[in-house]
Amino acid sequence: MEPCPDLPLPHRVGLPRPAFEDGCPPAAMLGAVDVIGDIAGHVTEHVAGDVTSYITGYVIGHVTRAILICLLTSDKGRLSEVRREYVAMDVTNYVTGDLVVDQGEARGYADQAMSPATRRAYQADWHSFTTWCSSVGAASLPALPATVGAYMADQAKRGFAVATITRHLAAVATAHRLAGHQVDTRHPAIREVVKGIRRVHGSRQRQVAPAVTATIKAMIASIQGDSAIAVRDRALLLIGFAGALRRSELVGLMLEDITHEPEGLRIRIARSKTDQAGEGQVVGIARTDSALCPVAALERWVAASGIQAGPLFRAVDRHGNVRQSLSDKAVSLIVKARAEAAGLDPALFSGHSLRAGLATSAAAAGLAEADIQRQTRHRSVTQLRKYVRFGGLFVANITKGLGL
Repeated sequence: MEPCPDLPLPHRVGLPRPAFEDGCPPAAMLGAVDVIGDIAGHVTEHVAGDVTSYITGYVIGHVTRAILICLLTSDKGRLSEVRREYVAMDVTNYVTGDLVVDQGEARGYADQAMSPATRRAYQADWHSFTTWCSSVGAASLPALPATVGAYMADQAKRGFAVATITRHLAAVATAHRLAGHQVDTRHPAIREVVKGIRRVHGSRQRQVAPAVTATIKAMIASIQGDSAIAVRDRALLLIGFAGALRRSELVGLMLEDITHEPEGLRIRIARSKTDQAGEGQVVGIARTDSALCPVAALERWVAASGIQAGPLFRAVDRHGNVRQSLSDKAVSLIVKARAEAAGLDPALFSGHSLRAGLATSAAAAGLAEADIQRQTRHRSVTQLRKYVRFGGLFVANITKGLGL
């Protein structure tokens, strides 16, 4: 009789070939899969949460080795012992000691792998995906590539921006990965849909108007008086612009992060969008000795607020009392309000306008990209050029020398 073709041959992994009667494995080997299945089911039944797959893999690895040894040595009695030994094992106790404690600590660090803003966005995107899947009767976890592609097409039909749809895809892929599944974003059912959406709807992201130097001057001029709110807003606008700071960086600044130098301020940014590991970045803001000097504006705010430590930019109530730290949304509201007061369309501006404005103004002034990049802290010149907007469009423009 020919050997059974479906049997994995042990010699392929460096083990001797067993001798089977009549060329086929004994009944014990045919039941080995059942033993492994029983153990896997036992582990899954008693262990909940993310550790299930790890414990199952660990235990079954040892069981498989024991079963293989039993079969290769023709020790049929040992196979029954393996079943009793591992299925009777108290798996609950196995994972309730240090492993659970370690997992809890590991989970705490894992939760910090992405920024709170990204986590909130992904959670909202995942909720949107699961809700859509329920409405069309499709499985959301694990989801078929065709399901993911159809969801993205529905998002495009509903008018979502390409950048938003791309983020939804990243959220779906992340949720699957955390659950032990994979979404192949290169699958044609997904990749071709993304390409089609970009082709039909375009991939250019909406960009807010940069608050260039002239805009900042107009905003500052519109701020009347020396109330706590007025002093704070002047400092926030000027420091945000001169430091090319993001909203999250502005509200994350602590008084302890500011170091005064004869030439100006040295600002330590403890954490930023491109520095999630918290290595820290340093930005310098020079003292200009003008009416719009950012350094002098910040010094006036610190003196007026009475802040001794902690958050630098804080909320101020209608009675002028300095309260808790600002939220990043508050920064956008302040920029919009000051833009409107200056006679500008507030819908065109946001908190990011300050950072974009510095990069655009510096490019328009003909400053070197390396110097601009050092202030904005962009990782690459390519990324910086997306922020420069049209600031350097007419600097050394070749049409000037064509004799037209």
